[in-house]
Amino acid sequence: MPGIRYSKYQDSLSLIGDFFFLLIAFFLAYFLRQKAFFNFQSPDYVIVFLIYMFSWWVIASQSSYSITKRGIPVEQIIIKTLRSTLIHLTVVYLAMIVFRFYGISRLTLFISIGIELILLIGWRITFFQLLNSYRKAGFNYRRIAILGASQQSIDLYNTLIKNKHYGYKFVGFFADKKELGLELECPYYPLQNFETYHSEQGLDEVFCTLESSYEERIREIILFCEKNLIRFKLVPSFQKYLRKMVAIDFIEGIPIVLLRPEPLESSYARLLKRSFDILFSSFIILFILSWLLPLIGLLIKIESKGPMFFIQERTGKSNQTFRIIKFRSMTVNKDAHLKQATKNDSRLTQIGRFLRKTNIDELPQFFNVLMGQMSVVGPRPHMLKHTEQYAEIISKYMVRHFVKPGITGWAQVNGYRGETTQPILMEKRVEFDVWYIENWSFLLDLSIITRTIGNMLRGEKNAG
Repeated sequence: MPGIRYSKYQDSLSLIGDFFFLLIAFFLAYFLRQKAFFNFQSPDYVIVFLIYMFSWWVIASQSSYSITKRGIPVEQIIIKTLRSTLIHLTVVYLAMIVFRFYGISRLTLFISIGIELILLIGWRITFFQLLNSYRKAGFNYRRIAILGASQQSIDLYNTLIKNKHYGYKFVGFFADKKELGLELECPYYPLQNFETYHSEQGLDEVFCTLESSYEERIREIILFCEKNLIRFKLVPSFQKYLRKMVAIDFIEGIPIVLLRPEPLESSYARLLKRSFDILFSSFIILFILSWLLPLIGLLIKIESKGPMFFIQERTGKSNQTFRIIKFRSMTVNKDAHLKQATKNDSRLTQIGRFLRKTNIDELPQFFNVLMGQMSVVGPRPHMLKHTEQYAEIISKYMVRHFVKPGITGWAQVNGYRGETTQPILMEKRVEFDVWYIENWSFLLDLSIITRTIGNMLRGEKNAG
């Protein structure tokens, strides 16, 4: 049977490797903290150690962290490992509180989790690469067939065969007819022979590209596949006009194709992001703006007449208008709400140039974050005039308003900051904003914040 070609032990090997590096992490943390080797005579430490190991086995068994899945990107391995490690820390720490292990060093636990994260990421990426090489060499493969013989079928075939690390062995196309003008260099079989072929040769997976007119035949094949433990995968045809990543949702069993995945549609994700916004903005306001605000305000007032803050209407989430707060960096002028600041703008004051160069002029926006009008990270909000202007000439411009605008964003840390004198620059900025919406994660937000702080310390070359 085809299934015997699968490595029966790859998941077990992955988990055994996890346990090996967990042992190293725990014992090394104990040694660094206690300046001695692990004492198996200490009942409390032994029990915590057992909880530490057993809880990981439960987490690994219940979470979809597998690194043996064909085609999983390396970034997903890192994210899943980070998520599992955070859950592991929470479970062990709560167990220590519940069972009152007050004599156990909390620092030892935190050190062990830190070492664990580094070792597990390194181990899993290494194992993943070794597994890919193993599959490229022709082992651990799956015999696959494609139902249908259209251009879509050929595109799928080329993709699967090109990526040899997926470990697929293609046996042929099954179809009643070939698409007109389509030359097939691979084996071709009549669709009616599908069941017979499997009985004689064996299949592991089937990709179906048949049209909807084959509905009854598709049902028969699905039933046959389920009875014979063949994985059936349906390939939708919308890529003819939509060649991009999409998300699939269901409404009472009816599949709905979403144009783009939006992680922030999840209530949990929104709660996590909002909680972080409140905590982070409160910290900045209490410990930085509380003393910096009067100092900057005084310098602004000394150099030029006018208010300390520059308040302007901007476009927010769902195309709603809100009033953004910034330190005033220009002399008071009639074009402030219409004309973007340029790199050598004559309207900029001396203190204003410094504020913009270091991004300090943006700090009052943490009040907008605290009020829920903005987020720490997100697409930068634009003036109402620019929203109206660019929405007409850039097709995906309004997509960026599906989420709250941010003080910093993915486009900004990738160099798209400051004035946009050409539509192509705004198109690139929108491209980065849409990518952020489709790929949001808490880890990505932390990365953007870290890079923003680094840019502030170095000074922004694109600042006005």
